[in-house]
Amino acid sequence: MLGETSIKTHILTKVWRKRSNPNKIKAMVVLVYGSGAVGLGLASCLLKAGADVDLIDKEEEVVESLCEQGLHRTGIFGDFRADSSRFHNRASLQDLSNKEYDYILVCTKSFDSYVAAKDLADHKNLLGHEGKIVLCQNGWGNAEIFTTFFEQERIYNARIITGFQKPDKHSVVITVHADAIRIGSLFDVKSSYTESLCRFISEGGVPCEVTDEIGKYLWSKMLYNCALNPLGALLDVPYGILAEYEYTRYIMDNIVQEVFAVMTSSGYDTHFQTPEAFLNVFYSRLVPDTAQHRSSMLQDIEAGKQAAEELRAFRDKVLQEEQSYIDATAEMRQLKNKETLNKLLAQEKDANKQAELIRLASEQEIADRIAVIRNKIMSLDDAEAQLLDEQGNLRAGIKQEEYDAILLARQKLFTELSDIENKQTQNVQKNAEDQLKARLKSFDDALKNIKDFTDVFFEALDVANQRQEERYNEAIERSTQRQSALQEEIDNSTGLRRRFFEQQLESEIANAQKLEKAKEENL
Repeated sequence: MLGETSIKTHILTKVWRKRSNPNKIKAMVVLVYGSGAVGLGLASCLLKAGADVDLIDKEEEVVESLCEQGLHRTGIFGDFRADSSRFHNRASLQDLSNKEYDYILVCTKSFDSYVAAKDLADHKNLLGHEGKIVLCQNGWGNAEIFTTFFEQERIYNARIITGFQKPDKHSVVITVHADAIRIGSLFDVKSSYTESLCRFISEGGVPCEVTDEIGKYLWSKMLYNCALNPLGALLDVPYGILAEYEYTRYIMDNIVQEVFAVMTSSGYDTHFQTPEAFLNVFYSRLVPDTAQHRSSMLQDIEAGKQAAEELRAFRDKVLQEEQSYIDATAEMRQLKNKETLNKLLAQEKDANKQAELIRLASEQEIADRIAVIRNKIMSLDDAEAQLLDEQGNLRAGIKQEEYDAILLARQKLFTELSDIENKQTQNVQKNAEDQLKARLKSFDDALKNIKDFTDVFFEALDVANQRQEERYNEAIERSTQRQSALQEEIDNSTGLRRRFFEQQLESEIANAQKLEKAKEENL
């Protein structure tokens, strides 16, 4: 009879059927790209759950060892052994048969992401029509590299906080486990597309779940890795030892705070609102749960690999995010200054345009009144001429009072015309003066706004300089404290450990001198 585990595996496997022939069962087909500790660990889970698994590793010795010995897993989730007949492993994608994989798990180091992405892109026929690529890597920025070669909806990330160690080329030990593997998309793609993969991994022994918040999980892992991996590799100790000493805790606290500041400034977040909230969980649960684990960097150093590349990948990504924030802030400040100046110029232009319209309207009104009066005078002149023509002598045919009335009316019109023309001249002068005053006021307002803006700018600059000086002073003070702590370690150490701390002290003294010089140059 089938056991409970075998029944679950049988049910999961039946889901994967070939569309061309619904009656023929098709197991989930998975390619594990990279046969390091993580790659072998995940492959063991998938093989145990009944998946069809192929492995790729560029080292011929690893391929040969797996072919001869098979895959062997031990550790906290139990033992499992898969004979080499149950899987294929090759050194190159070219050596694989024409399969179409449902999932490709990328288990390389972050600094190999571009090479892996290009290699897979050159063999796109291996990825099934609905196939997904899952990046089982540390760090941030791997998905962006892969989306230069593949559609966003095909790329998923996995957050793994389980400890895998590789004692030899064909076996893996699961040493510690802090939380379930989380798989999700950074590009708003449904996480449900990876539910079957998660079920198979869980069925193989390691808990695995889908998530719609993979970005938060990845940044939490970034905080965890940056604090533990390089320090554990440098001091040649497991994670738990790092939390026992005040000096190493001090270093880890500062690393977490700096990475957290870069993360929030760049617009990302985690499930933790503050660095202190993360550090509380870090020291109370994450480090204790993984206390016996030796960092992958340390494992690579012991195996003779270039572990420094992974450290550079973490460092470069954090520095890249920090520089992006600085550049964006400077650009926003420049755009704001330009917008303020353009707004002032537009206000001045609108005021000048309005004054010109008022002036033209006033001049037109006066011109219309003058035309009306001149027409009236012309009418009186015509009437007078007509009377002279008809009567021959105006005084003989018209009563004196009528003639006087005509002359008086004519004189009034000329007087009114003269007054209007004088008023027009005065209005022109007044309009010119008003326009000049308006322009002067507009420029005064503009100068005041510019002065206000300049005052705010220089005030902000003073605050920035003050903050920069405080940061220099804090950094110098921290350096002094670190020098004291290092000197104490040197006094209490011998051999290689003493030499290590002596090198650290020399580096710290040089760093303090650089800080003092930078402070003098920049302030």
